[in-house]
Amino acid sequence: MWGADAARVEVDGATFNVRAQRGKAEAIRIGWDARIARASMVARGVTAIELATGCAVIPRSVEGDTNIVKAAIRCPRDQVKLSP
Repeated sequence: MWGADAARVEVDGATFNVRAQRGKAEAIRIGWDARIARASMVARGVTAIELATGCAVIPRSVEGDTNIVKAAIRCPRDQVKLSP
């Protein structure tokens, strides 16, 4: 997401930098915790995207791992607002 502003969001102890642009978003986890399962971290990334953007993540678009989650988003009136 070159040039997109980022918002830092914490979800259940995991911190993410979230960026959104043109109907897509990504949550990049800051820090490391090897104890967290992939599915749990992806779910936290989805929550971080929704909290930061105010948009709904399109479920079948989600892909990611324990470090980065990417998804398509649906926003009211195509407006994304990143919360700091």
